[in-house]
Amino acid sequence: MDLWLPALLVAVFDFAWRINGQFNTNGLQTTNDNNKNNCRPEFRRFGEQACLDNILRLVGSDTAFWFGKNLESSCNSSAINDVNDPNCYLPNASGQRKYTILDRLFSVPPNINRFDRYLTVNYDSPEGNYTACGGDFQMPRRGINANPDMSPTSPWFIRRAPTFSMQVDQNTYYTIVTMDGSTGDVLGAVINYPYETQDAIGYHPLLQARNRTSPVVFVAYRQSGRTSSVSPKWTNIMAGPDSGAQFDLSSFALDQQLSGPIAMNVMPVNKDPWAAQQRIDQRGPNFCAQFISEALGKASETFIQRFDRSGMDSFLTVGFSSSASSFTVCCSEFTYVDSVETANPLSDKTLGAITIRTQPDIRITRANGGGGGNSDRLYTIMAVDPSTPKNALSTPERPYTLWLAVNVKESQGSIAGVGTANNVLGYAPTIPAPQSPPHTIYFFLFEQSGEITDATQIGPKYSDPLCADFVLGRCLFQITNFTKDYGLKLRAASWITVVNDAYARYWMIKSGQVEWDICAGQPKYTIPCLRPGELAFAKARVTEVSAGSTLTSSIRRVVLSCFVSLACLIVADVI
Repeated sequence: MDLWLPALLVAVFDFAWRINGQFNTNGLQTTNDNNKNNCRPEFRRFGEQACLDNILRLVGSDTAFWFGKNLESSCNSSAINDVNDPNCYLPNASGQRKYTILDRLFSVPPNINRFDRYLTVNYDSPEGNYTACGGDFQMPRRGINANPDMSPTSPWFIRRAPTFSMQVDQNTYYTIVTMDGSTGDVLGAVINYPYETQDAIGYHPLLQARNRTSPVVFVAYRQSGRTSSVSPKWTNIMAGPDSGAQFDLSSFALDQQLSGPIAMNVMPVNKDPWAAQQRIDQRGPNFCAQFISEALGKASETFIQRFDRSGMDSFLTVGFSSSASSFTVCCSEFTYVDSVETANPLSDKTLGAITIRTQPDIRITRANGGGGGNSDRLYTIMAVDPSTPKNALSTPERPYTLWLAVNVKESQGSIAGVGTANNVLGYAPTIPAPQSPPHTIYFFLFEQSGEITDATQIGPKYSDPLCADFVLGRCLFQITNFTKDYGLKLRAASWITVVNDAYARYWMIKSGQVEWDICAGQPKYTIPCLRPGELAFAKARVTEVSAGSTLTSSIRRVVLSCFVSLACLIVADVI
């Protein structure tokens, strides 16, 4: 028994493994829900035919991809033909619609009964970083095994040319073409695989920047023999900016004497900021607004959750120019040079109070990159800080207003500037206190339905009447009611995180707050400040001031009289 029992256990486990594998692969072919796993590497070990059948089904399906028969249920014909529409635009949609990959890539769709080999496609993306849509991104290294059942990848990770692996016949050469399954654009092509592989045209990734998942399609053909090159006719078409409008796999295969296709693979690709920035750099549409919209939707503030973000069609650039400055505070000297910073919402950029102390420059970029036909929009620009002490100056529903400007006119997709005539509430920067957590400052661009003529009434009407005089019009601002009453449409947003710095401490003291309360705990701070050359033992003669002394109580006597010029956020952090 000792001899046959282990063998029996091995046989049982082997049978169970095979049955489970057979169940998985057979079961995965029965329904759409199960088919999704056939081509994953861990499932292909049970055999590749289920995957090959799934690929054949996918490329012939008229509902599997966003451009299929279901498109019209969510997009009208105008949106489908609008190149600036981030959700619906479909190239070459006029005339008879083509719903399947085979119809879109072949003028004469091939009659394929089955594929007999799997085309393995691998990408190796090294770690790196990029700047796009106002954000800085650090990306890890990642390997991609392309298959239709994978989680969608993003353009950054497929920016380098893939490598291929496939069962080949002896002394047979192959051509492999990589294409955008949505547009028909050629992304790359190699000939004479696998023995003398060379590029027919160089590879470039799918720059997917729209709100959809698009298929990248890999198509393998058998060559009649080794070929020296692809005809100039086809290389010129394939290398063109909109190759999908002219390239046709059926005609290409006929001219090049190719047979097949003998294998295909499909890889889903989602959008990312890198692709959006690449399109902008190539003078294409600007789709950065959709990334901002998605990030804004994750904000926890109630008033933000109530915004309708569906109309966000512009990218808002908020630039801060900070002039050189030198000052002494808390017994330390500080020197700042001229600097220019930009709000960086996708990267959670953090700036000190000195950087945002003056009214920022505002620039907008519409989705079509230039303002389009509607170049006479009127805007309201608003900056709010919901990070002030809760219930004192703001709540999750009613933020504190730092800046409000109305009737700001757009000209050719940009704003020339925001003058004092536009300001209802002049820009009053956030000055976080030393112990205050970071403040998130939001900038909103709203399109007006018409000119606002009663601007002077906005502050008193929507601010809490119980707020102190020096914060009236800003404190506890009813932003939801304001935008609703004036018919304002959210078009763009940006934000920045602001922290306490030496400049904040300097201005709080200059504005009347007690130095000890602001500087306590700062390096080198003593009472009085030790000048260079003074003996260190002078510290011993300094009278300590405790938090419970009369000095602390004096804060309460001066706090309400020292913040006229800096608005009320300094007050908010002290009270």
